[in-house]
Amino acid sequence: MPKKIISVNKVGDVEQINMDNRREESKKKDIKKNFYWSVRIVKFLQEISVIGIKYTLMQTASLTRRCFWITLILFGVGFMIYQLQERISYYIKYDTTTRIRYRHDKFLRFPTVTICNENRMMKSLVAAEGQGIADSLYTLWPPHPDLKINTTVSDTNGTLSNNTIFDWGEKYREAAQPGKDAIVSCYFNLKKCSASDFITVATNMGYCFQFNSRSKNFIVRAAGDRNALTLTLNVMQEEYTLANAPSAGFRVLLHDPEDTPEMLENGIKLSPGNDFVIRIQREATTLLSKPYGDCNEDNSYRQSACMNKCLSKYVVKQCGCKGEEMLVDDSVPVCSPLNLPCNKVQSDLYYAKEIFKSCQCPTQCQFIKYDASTSYSIFSDFFKRLITNATHYTKTTLEGNFIQLNIYFSTMITRELKEKIAYSWLALMSDVGGAFGLILGSTFLTLFEFLDFLVVSISESLGTPTSKST
Repeated sequence: MPKKIISVNKVGDVEQINMDNRREESKKKDIKKNFYWSVRIVKFLQEISVIGIKYTLMQTASLTRRCFWITLILFGVGFMIYQLQERISYYIKYDTTTRIRYRHDKFLRFPTVTICNENRMMKSLVAAEGQGIADSLYTLWPPHPDLKINTTVSDTNGTLSNNTIFDWGEKYREAAQPGKDAIVSCYFNLKKCSASDFITVATNMGYCFQFNSRSKNFIVRAAGDRNALTLTLNVMQEEYTLANAPSAGFRVLLHDPEDTPEMLENGIKLSPGNDFVIRIQREATTLLSKPYGDCNEDNSYRQSACMNKCLSKYVVKQCGCKGEEMLVDDSVPVCSPLNLPCNKVQSDLYYAKEIFKSCQCPTQCQFIKYDASTSYSIFSDFFKRLITNATHYTKTTLEGNFIQLNIYFSTMITRELKEKIAYSWLALMSDVGGAFGLILGSTFLTLFEFLDFLVVSISESLGTPTSKST
C-alpha cells in the first residue's frame, strides 16, 4: 500500500493552528484570572469594615451618589495619612515630661560634707623638708593669674623634680592641715563628734576632710538647727604657703557619698570671722535613658568620676604624672613639687581649650543633690569676749581665723523629679486607631483584613488552599 505523503505547507498550517490555540487558551486564562480578581476585590470591598465603600460599588446607585462617596473616602484617606504622619513624627521626637512630687520622709541620711582649706599645705610642715622650699613653694602654685608660675626653685640634688623618688601623694597628705587642727569643735544632733567621724580625702583643692563618708550613716529624724552639724573651724592663716585662691578660709560641699567632690567648681566659700548657716533640702532626680535622653543607667557610674578620669588622662599624657586627686592607674606617680606647675597649667588648658567636650561623660540616670541656702553674720563682740576669756585665743585670731558653721535640713520633704515618656507607643496606637475610626469608621483590625485578603487570594491563585472552606 503506498504511503501517504504530507506536504510541508500542511505541516506548517498545523503548527500555526496549535500556536493560535495556545494563545486563545492563554487569553481565556487571563480573562478568567482577571475576572476572578475583580470578583474577589469587589466582594472584599463590599464586606470590609470601611464605611462608604459599598456605596461606591452599588450598581443601583446613581453616578452622582457614587462620585460623592468616592470623594468622601479619598478625602478621609488623605486626612488619615496626614494624621498618621503627624502622630508618628511626634512619637519619634521622644519628648519627655517631668513629674514633680514632694515626699515626706521619716528620716533622712545626712549628706556627705567635704571641707577644704584654701591652703593646700602647712608652712611649718613643709619647712621640715627645708626652709627654702617653704619660702618659695607659693610660686609653684600661684593663687592669682598675675602671679607668674616660677620653676626656678633651687633643686641641687634633683629631689623636687623627681616624681618617683618619694610617694609624693603621701608627702602632700602629711603636709596638709590635719583635721584635729582645723576642727576646733564638732557637734551633730547636739552630741559631740569625734575624730573617727572624719576621714581625709584627695580633691582638686588638695587633701581635705570629710564627714559622713561612704562608710558612715549619720541620719536625722527632724528638720531644724537642733539636728545640725555644728563645726568651729580654724583657718590658720599663718600657715598659708600654697593657696588655691587669694582669699583665706574654707570651702564646703554637700553631696552624695558616691560622688567625687568637685571642690573648686561647686564648693561654698566660708570666710573667717563669720557664723555661717547652710539650710538644705534633698532632691532626688530620675532621668530616662536612650532614646528619650542621654544618661547612663549603670548604678555604679558617676559623671564626676568620669570627668575626673578624662582630665587625669590628659594631664598624665602631657606631664607624665598626676595630681593627688586624679583617678588613673595607681602606677602613675603623683607630680613632684617642681612638676606641680605642669599639672596646674595643663588642667587650666584642658578647660580653656574646651578639650573636655571630647569626653563622653553623660550624667547618671539617678542622682541625689542637696539644694543649699546660705546666710552668715559676723561674730558678735559678746561672743568674741566669751571665747577670749575662756580660751587662749585672742580677738584678732578669732576674726582672722575662726569660722562657725551650721548645716541642717530646712525640711524633711524630699523633692522628687522624675522624667516620664510624653508620648508612649500605646498612645500612638490609640491615635492610629482613633484616626481609622473617626475618619473611616474602621479599626486597627481593618489592616489585618487587608492582609488576610491578600494572603488568601494569592494562595488560592497559586493553587494552595488556605483552609477547608477555600
